[in-house]
Amino acid sequence: MGVSVATVEKGRSEARHHPQSLIKVLDGAVVVFDGVADASEWQLKRLCPGYHRLQSPLPTANHALDDASEVNLARLLDDAETLLDTERATLARICDALEEIAADRSAVTHP
Repeated sequence: MGVSVATVEKGRSEARHHPQSLIKVLDGAVVVFDGVADASEWQLKRLCPGYHRLQSPLPTANHALDDASEVNLARLLDDAETLLDTERATLARICDALEEIAADRSAVTHP
C-alpha cells in the first residue's frame, strides 16, 4: 500500500530578494531557480504529487522580517486576507485532498 503525502507551503520568494540563481541541467533541459525556495519547490513538486505552494508578493507590507510595527502587522494581515481571497479555489482543493487522505487513513486504521 502506498502512502499519500500532501504538503502545503506558503512562500514569498522573489528574484529581487534572491539575487543568486541556481542552474541545473536535468534530462537535457536547463532549469533556472531564483533561489533556494524555488529549488525546494521544484524538488517537492517532483517528490510529493500533493505539494502546493501559496505565494504572496506582500503588496502592502514591509518585506523586512524585523518590522513588527503595528502598521506593518496590520498590513501583513491585510496581505494574508488578499492571499486567502486570491487562492480560495486552490485552498478548497487542498482541503478536499486532505479530507480524502484523512478518510483513507481512517479506513485503514478503523476497518
